[in-house]
Amino acid sequence: MSYSLFNREWVQRNKERDKMKLPYLTWDEANEIIIDNWMKQKKFSEIVNYVLENWDTGNGDKIALPILDKFIEQKEVSFYIRFWKGILKQRMENVWSFSGYEPTEEVLKYLENLDLSDFNPYSNTELSDRQLAYYRKFTLDVINRYIDGLRKIGLNEEVAKAEMLYEIVSKLQKPIPKPANDNRKIDENLFWLLIDESRFGTSNSADFIDNLRNKLERFQSKELKHFDKCFLNRVNELNSWDQWALAYMVRGGCGDDEFDYYRAWVVSLGKEAFESIKIIDESKLIFLFSEDPQLEELYYLAADIYESRTGDIYDPPEVKQQKITGVKWSEEKIKEAYPRLHEIFNSPFSE
Repeated sequence: MSYSLFNREWVQRNKERDKMKLPYLTWDEANEIIIDNWMKQKKFSEIVNYVLENWDTGNGDKIALPILDKFIEQKEVSFYIRFWKGILKQRMENVWSFSGYEPTEEVLKYLENLDLSDFNPYSNTELSDRQLAYYRKFTLDVINRYIDGLRKIGLNEEVAKAEMLYEIVSKLQKPIPKPANDNRKIDENLFWLLIDESRFGTSNSADFIDNLRNKLERFQSKELKHFDKCFLNRVNELNSWDQWALAYMVRGGCGDDEFDYYRAWVVSLGKEAFESIKIIDESKLIFLFSEDPQLEELYYLAADIYESRTGDIYDPPEVKQQKITGVKWSEEKIKEAYPRLHEIFNSPFSE
């Protein structure tokens, strides 16, 4: 629950500052103070999740890179690698999103020679070839930094893997899709089996998505739609005001989009956890919410695999959207409407 943990600490610090007549702590100021505090408390998993969740377009390097240096200093090897893999995954997605060229020597040389001194990554008027050249260079630069860190730690096997990754990005060689050799039919039972197996042994949603992607890539294309249909039906089951209140309490606030991503995350926990959260089993809730409950990527996973494999536009399955059920609550009175949830999660925004 890195996002909600950050919000709680931010709100609490500003309450204390208000009592002392001190200026309000801005988000940027809070980032520096709270992340430094988490580092001292060795809340490494929370730091990694928080940064990857909130800076997924490459604009958080000024925050991420010093943290990575500290992981090296403190010999936190597993967190160093996990953090870098999350960063590299985001960078490479940007590269492939603009990579529509045949990667010939002429094309690569053309991209190398483009002048990017005035490139604006936040402008929607930049040409696609400049965008590709920028993100390719941007990604290669961070891979080199990752390799330097691995060498300092002495992880030669990981260095070799990273160097292979550098070659792939440098030559714009998109990974070849895995062969679809799993001929099972995805029904509800197999859907939950895939979810449970993918979540087993993971400590975060990023690893879960990687595991699930590896499994789904083995299925026939038509089965991806069956998986998607099972997923969307389960998401529908959570469309209630009670669930939205739970998401609000856990996160310290929850808008429309965040509620969609919350429901996807609940499904990703597996069948047993899904059923417990669905009925709001108060005895289990505090143990189930171990990270920020947001997983937008699960909505697009099947489509991404399908389109990468076939080159065709994904036609999503028809699933009737269920209207939200239950009694609507207001933010001003949510504490009174859900006192037990407020007590469990000590939500700062519901006081």
